[in-house]
Amino acid sequence: MTLLAAMIREMAELLDGEDVVASVGADFETKLHQHLFAQPATIDVRILEVDGYPAGYCAFYMTFSTFRASPGLYLEDIYVRPHFRKLGVGRKMMQAICKIARSRGCCRVEWVAPARNRAVNEFYESLEVPVVTGWNLYRARDTISEMSEQAQFDSEELQ
Repeated sequence: MTLLAAMIREMAELLDGEDVVASVGADFETKLHQHLFAQPATIDVRILEVDGYPAGYCAFYMTFSTFRASPGLYLEDIYVRPHFRKLGVGRKMMQAICKIARSRGCCRVEWVAPARNRAVNEFYESLEVPVVTGWNLYRARDTISEMSEQAQFDSEELQ
């Protein structure tokens, strides 16, 4: 957990998201552990080692495509530590993720990348993966509590 938390913090710093990680508080590693080892697990994480050193990690979870009536895999994070970049580590991680997706019968692997990070977008373009256009990403984060309090139906009533 300590190693994974450290790499997540490294990536958050790179993406100017340290405040989001810090807002979780002192129980960050405990919460990670809870979701990684829940039954069923909320998220899968893989750490890639190169010559015995942790080179990076990826975190993903299962989704479902109602249009294709098949599961999908959503790549939440893929992070390669600076020392290991430009060595093919990211490509190997993406290949491993696709292998996992295929073994689980997934119809797709999806992820988002920050538009301002040119290096990461060039990497994804080198994989010859098409960019999905025509869709907007929405994120209810700070509004979840307020919206849930306004709900007119209990979750049990949505059947």
